[in-house]
Amino acid sequence: RLDLMPELISALQMHNIIISLSYLHSVNIVHGDLCGRNILISEEGCTCLTDFGLAVFVELETSIKISTCDGSTWWMALELLHSNIYSPGMSFHCTIKSNVWVFVCVCCEVRLGL
Repeated sequence: RLDLMPELISALQMHNIIISLSYLHSVNIVHGDLCGRNILISEEGCTCLTDFGLAVFVELETSIKISTCDGSTWWMALELLHSNIYSPGMSFHCTIKSNVWVFVCVCCEVRLGL
């Protein structure tokens, strides 16, 4: 599997990450700190999400605001970062939508090999 073209390897990794993230969202869990360092990749190319310390279980009705988000700033959704900069000391909230933003950041990271 590792002898595949780099584009295909990164596409498979991104696919595995989104499958994992989709599962979490289907059971109303927001990871809270998805970033490159929290994704393990085996020698066979299988991915595994790790570090669920900031993950939260949410009810569908409350998925807009769920938990204070203290995740990695570089991967933080813009609305969360904006809230933190312009409202210091105020809590801001991770959502399923912000997890999707982070997934896109991770895709860029995987594709660029960072």
